[in-house]
Parts: sequence; structure tokens; C-alpha cells
Amino acid sequence: MEEFYCRGKLSSMTVESVRPDPEKPADQEEQRLFVAKLFYDHSGLLIRKQEARKTTFYHYNDENLLEREVEVRNDEQISRERLYGYSAGRLLSESQGDEKITYHYNNRDVLNYTTTWNGDIQESVCSYGYDEQQNIILKEIRDPEGMLLRSCRYKRNLRGLISRETVINQENMILDQTRFEYPVFHGENWLKREGYRIEEKKEPVLIEIVYRNISLAVSETGKKPHPPAAEKQLHEERPPEDQLPDDTSISLPDKFADSEPPGHSRSSDAPGSRDRGNEVRELLFKNGKYSGPVNAEGTPEGTGEFWGSDGSRYSGGFHQGLMEGRGNLLHKNGSSYTGEFRRGLPWGEGECIWPDGSRYRGQFLKGEMHGIGTFTWSDGTRFTGLFEHNKSTDQGLLENARIPGGEN
Repeated sequence: MEEFYCRGKLSSMTVESVRPDPEKPADQEEQRLFVAKLFYDHSGLLIRKQEARKTTFYHYNDENLLEREVEVRNDEQISRERLYGYSAGRLLSESQGDEKITYHYNNRDVLNYTTTWNGDIQESVCSYGYDEQQNIILKEIRDPEGMLLRSCRYKRNLRGLISRETVINQENMILDQTRFEYPVFHGENWLKREGYRIEEKKEPVLIEIVYRNISLAVSETGKKPHPPAAEKQLHEERPPEDQLPDDTSISLPDKFADSEPPGHSRSSDAPGSRDRGNEVRELLFKNGKYSGPVNAEGTPEGTGEFWGSDGSRYSGGFHQGLMEGRGNLLHKNGSSYTGEFRRGLPWGEGECIWPDGSRYRGQFLKGEMHGIGTFTWSDGTRFTGLFEHNKSTDQGLLENARIPGGEN
């Protein structure tokens, strides 16, 4: 299923869904509903899928091929058991009680069609069509006599993901048509998917949002992940909020409106003392000193520097007395921010570095980590995904640190 397929080896994945209320604004999302949580072994094989009312366990043979699937209800009763059969590593059948599906391949060893049986009675045949990249773009379900019952047609984007799904009945009438968009990615794996119902002569309607939270199982070098400290539960899908440095909020010098009287400032006649036609001056404020161009009202305007009385230093753009544009802010404790400013605050793309070596690179809003970004701890553990108000969310990917030279 598209919800569960991922590239790369994982340790776990949580899937949640939202059914938006069309009466509510887009930014007032409904509560997320738990769909499933999947767990993988060290080699990346799915071993358990936990859903709201049941858990499914997956068992593999010596060739790492799935041979048995056991579904257990929350009352610990087995509700379903499915067996898989192979020949030369190729799936030939799956069976559950009297129900059985057989797989048939063409001369290029590509799945051509499947047949569904109930005991000795054939119920239906499902045939497949592919694009040039061998992605399924057509499924047709027919009865034993060959009459078409239903078909599903798929359009795919450049990544090979389904962008449109159309369900058609035996009379060639469209039963359902859905468009899919994938606004958030980590590498080749999507973290958010939006589904829109498509109806003729009507605007698309958002009907479902699916979120996937992914945890990597093995690093690119093939070494096992290793939590650097017991108190850090790094195998969890999201970094606990207390793993972020204490000073994630970025304190800034006071606004320049709190300045000393004009008599405490002086002009500079040094060469290059003109910037964009504004006079370069040194101004004293209650919380520090400014050097750079000013506008007609005598407030910082252009590229200048500010030394805060708290030991901080800012170098970069100003507009109407506030930090604006690109700049660098260095704090007394050694933490720094380099990037875009707006209205005196980090706002846009930027990078924040803390004294212990931890760093965040990504989007900021009103002085906070907010949006898509990457937070890297000093031990190398890294979280990439969505941040909200200086906190990581459960929508992202966590790559655990490893022991250098460690073995599988």
C-alpha cells in the first residue's frame, strides 16, 4: 500500500490520518487518527504492524521471504493467518483458510495477473498494466467469464508516486476519482500526503491527509544505530522535547526605540561613511551601541553592527531601527544565528548553532524554529522534519547516532 511503502531500511513508522472538516479553515486541522505503527528488524524487514484493534506479526524463511502472516486481536485471539508460497524466490500464492490467491507472470518475469479462489471455485481475475518504470498504472478485475467488473487507473508523478486514482465500473462510468499531492518529503520518502476528491465542473475537495513519521534503522554505512546515552530514548520516532538545548528560544537585544537622547550619538567622518545615501553614525542605546548608517529620522537603516550590553553582537541589515534582511547574531554564551531577519527577529531561512555543537538549519518564524528544518545533536543524531514553536513534531525522520567502527 502507498501508505506503508518506503525506500531504505527503517526501524519504525507511524501512520496517522485526518479527515478535514470543510466548514473549518485549512489551518484548523482536525485531530489526527491513528492508522498503524510498523516495526522492522535490523535488516529492514517488517516484523510487526500494530493497528487500533489488532496486531499483525510477519514471519520469514531463511531467504528473508515472507512465509506467514498472523493477525492477533487485542484480546490475544488469532483472528487471521495467511500463508505465502514461492518458487525460485518468486511469490506464487497466498492463502487463508479456503481463500487463495495465485500469482501469474509473463515471460519477462513481471506479474501479469492474479486469480482469487474460494476452495475450488474461481471468483475473479485481476490483471495489471505498467508504465516504462514498471510501476502499476492499471488494475482490471474480471469475473471467471472474463466480464469486466471494475478497473483502477493510476497516474504517477516523476517520483513514481500515485498522483491520480480513477475507479471505473463495468459500464465505464467513473465511480471515484482522487488526486494526491505530497507536500513534505525527506529524501525519497514522503511524510505528508493530501487526497482531493475530483468531480466534474467542481473545485477539488480535500478529503484526507495522511502523515508518516519515519525512523531509520541503519545508517548509510550499514552500522547499527546506537543511543549515546541511556536517558536519550533515540529509538523513539520523535526526539523528546527535553532533548533540545535549554536555550532554543533566541533572545535578542531590545528594540532600538529605547535609545538614549541624540546627544549620546556621534557622526563618523571616516572614509566609506556613507551607505545608500544614509549617514554613518555611532548611536548609544539603553541596551548597547550601534555603528552604521541611519535614515533621516536618525534610526539604523542599512548594513551596520550592534554591540549589546549583555555581550551579544549583531552584524547585518537594519530597517527602521530593527534587524531586517540577512545578518549574524552572536550571543555571549557562544550560540549564534545566521540567516534572515524580519521585524527584529529571525524569520525565514537560517541556521542556529549552540555551544555544545548542536545546530538547527531550516525555517524560522517570529524568532522560533518553525517549519521544515534539520536539528543535529552534538553526538550526530539528527532529526529532519516539521518544527512548531521551537519544538520538534512527530512528522519527520530521526537518524540515530552510531558507534564509529561498530559492526552489524
